[in-house]
Amino acid sequence: MTTKSVLHRRGKQITIWATAVCAVWLMVVGVAQAETARGVVFDDRNTNGSRDASEPGIAGVHISNGVDIATTDNLGNYEIDIDDDAIIFVLKPRDWQTRADKLNIPRFYYIRKPAGSPDDGFKFPGVEPTGPLPESVDFALTASPDPDEFTVVLVGDPQPYSRQQVRFYGNDVIAELVDTKALFGMSMGDIVGDDLTLFDAMNAVQGVVGIPWYNVHGNHDINYRSPNDKYSDETFERVYGPTNYAFQYGAVHFIVLDNVYWIGATEKTKGRYEGRFSKDQLQFVANYLERVPKEDRVVVCTHIPLPHMGHKGAPPSTHEYPQLLKILSSHPHTLSFSAHTHINDHRFAGAADGYTPTEETEHHHHNIVTGSGSWWRGIKDTRGIPLTPMADGAPNGYIIATFRGNKYRLRYKAAHMPDDYQIAVYTQEVVDVADSAASKVVANVFNGNSKTKVKMRVRGFGDWMPMQHLPQTDPAYAAAYLRDVIAADGKRTALPPPKVSGHIWSAQLPAGIPHGVYVLEVESTDMFGQVDRGIRLIDVDQVSSPPATAVGKNKAVPADIESQCLSNLRQVTSDFLKAGEGYFSPDGQTIVYQAVRKGYPFYQIYTQSLSDKSQPRRISAGRGRTTCAYFSPTNNRILFASSHLDPNLDETEAVARREAEEDRKSGRRRRYSWVFDPQMDLFEATPEGELIGRLTDTNGYDAECAYSPDGKQIVFCSDRDGDPDLYIMNVDGTNVRQLTNEPGYDGGPFFSPDGQWIVYRTDRKRKEYLQIHAIRADGTNDVALTNTEGVNWAPYWHPTKPYIIWTGADHSDPTKRPNYDLRMLCYKITDGHLQAEGDMMRITDHPKADVLPVFSPDGKQLMWTSNRTQDGTSQLWIADFQLPEK
Repeated sequence: MTTKSVLHRRGKQITIWATAVCAVWLMVVGVAQAETARGVVFDDRNTNGSRDASEPGIAGVHISNGVDIATTDNLGNYEIDIDDDAIIFVLKPRDWQTRADKLNIPRFYYIRKPAGSPDDGFKFPGVEPTGPLPESVDFALTASPDPDEFTVVLVGDPQPYSRQQVRFYGNDVIAELVDTKALFGMSMGDIVGDDLTLFDAMNAVQGVVGIPWYNVHGNHDINYRSPNDKYSDETFERVYGPTNYAFQYGAVHFIVLDNVYWIGATEKTKGRYEGRFSKDQLQFVANYLERVPKEDRVVVCTHIPLPHMGHKGAPPSTHEYPQLLKILSSHPHTLSFSAHTHINDHRFAGAADGYTPTEETEHHHHNIVTGSGSWWRGIKDTRGIPLTPMADGAPNGYIIATFRGNKYRLRYKAAHMPDDYQIAVYTQEVVDVADSAASKVVANVFNGNSKTKVKMRVRGFGDWMPMQHLPQTDPAYAAAYLRDVIAADGKRTALPPPKVSGHIWSAQLPAGIPHGVYVLEVESTDMFGQVDRGIRLIDVDQVSSPPATAVGKNKAVPADIESQCLSNLRQVTSDFLKAGEGYFSPDGQTIVYQAVRKGYPFYQIYTQSLSDKSQPRRISAGRGRTTCAYFSPTNNRILFASSHLDPNLDETEAVARREAEEDRKSGRRRRYSWVFDPQMDLFEATPEGELIGRLTDTNGYDAECAYSPDGKQIVFCSDRDGDPDLYIMNVDGTNVRQLTNEPGYDGGPFFSPDGQWIVYRTDRKRKEYLQIHAIRADGTNDVALTNTEGVNWAPYWHPTKPYIIWTGADHSDPTKRPNYDLRMLCYKITDGHLQAEGDMMRITDHPKADVLPVFSPDGKQLMWTSNRTQDGTSQLWIADFQLPEK
């Protein structure tokens, strides 16, 4: 489209301030017909929405068709091209206000759809046919001087799935905004949760606030039955108008963009969406910025985040974010908001990211708190409204943005909480007087970011001390999640699993705090100089931890087993179809694990840093089956098993893909069975993925491998003699000797911390019913550590204390489906003999499976594989670990 010179013809006229409401079925075919829209922008002095003879046109006002921008002449006239499926709109200038309907929805546009929306079968209607283009499409503005300083309310994802949840939103969020002094409000997408008939109810609720309320298009606001992106927003357009538009208040220009790109379903695939901008959208931004003074503030509002809000350095959540940053580089004062992820977080982009007004300038992206929190889940408060915190531990609510000239500041507002509730402080309920420094303090500063400074003190005991910015899961939320999962009993009302929060600070309490009750105070100073405080009382006393309850015959099970040993649970992998069997590096800062990525059927080996948010790095070849990766304790190497040299690998992959497709079509779930691939051999690689060498090449399965503590030997499982047994060899693959030779499977071996013993699993008692054994590294003194009616596997040593942890399931009752949990026992070694001491202890009690546990090198953390995830996939989890008393 091109903007033509401004002409004006009087004649048949339509004044724009409302839109059509119904829809009909009509499939649009053929090429879109371009016409020229003409009209006038006028001063609606009597506010009746129609142009009267005494109401002059307004010069210098911008009109857009979504790409091009025309500007009214000195009589208020404009002219712009428009096709037969488009919307033209006025870009509200400073000191003027567009019309709004009785529910305070701005009506600043004209929809051009002569044949209406092609919405047959869409479930939710689009726009009714608009008929011929009027000779004059006029826009009414009313004089309304903008203050130099003003506030804006931004609400992420209200997302109700029912009328009841609309009422939750109304009474939890909107009620406290009635009579607000804010200039306008905005819902940042996912206005509703898939049911687009709820738009009307949401509009009625938001309308009571009494201020203009703008809306962003979200992925739950689309017609899922649309075959493509073009028609996915027809219902949104009927209710709210354009999905891309702009307007100005004071010295601030707000640009709203729809970055939800819908890819319709086919016979073989489900519909899905991506974060994207089109060339037309980027051109619209560029065209508008040509008309924006350099000293003004530019604010971009989208639903899906622009940068990735997870791993630092990951591809952007919106593919064209780098292109947008390049366009925004024409202006030094920019800011952007999004929602979508149901976490509150911040990212800053500078010259390295492509934002270059100056070398020192940064673009601030704020992914904001959601109104629905965790989708209106969780236990209900006394009002009957769910306590619906987000998975980052922050309460649901909204953001208040204040602008003064081109300056801004942001404020978090927790729903139904005081304005000054900005920090949640967590530490132990009772602090041990014998070792107060062992107690960790965690502060969740809800709107904190990398520029926030946080400190703490115990009043009357020491000075202020800095807290470390340490993204992790919120321990209070993790505990609430576990309680809620049990209370929900498998229903979808349970809170989602904890997510790593980018606004967590941590520190240890001072040592030597005497008996008593003290005020623990946390203070934060944000990037705008706003100072907030969080208070928690700590009770310093003698601590006597109750022992974890043993698992065995007639043993009682406590109501909260996991809290005996585990705290601060957090999920550490997510972007895989499944991931598991992770192990720590010698310094505890990196993990190695196996994971299945989208598009490939077999596990591959990945490393991932725990100290930052870097992406997982694949170190295996990328093809074949892989398993059992393990860090060398003495050099920069990783051991793992792989079948990537299988000469028939193409056929092996084809079979796996064919079975997966058959299962997908039939809905079948195959019984899990580990494949003893005869092409599996042992390899070493660097953490960067450089293959060092192949250590085994004997016919048969070689896998399930681990280094000795001194890094000189490798223990592994092999069926080279026809039966899976344990073998030991030198680290270079020489001097192979067999360790076990009993009928049945022996596997999963690990050296003890002193290198003298090996713990492993075996089914020699009963096929496929594994038990835990230990054997000396010289092949003597084999001893059974479990003897249950069940499956016990994946044993691992505690690095500093005499404990062994493993995975167990009780199969004694054939009428019940066994669940896998983590179990542990104490052992002692006397005169060269190792034996169990005391009863087995249960560590986890989650209704989902918990398997493959390993300790960090210092024994203070536990990592394991679990499908307790929100989507039910198996992923890696880490928790702080505390040994039980005997």
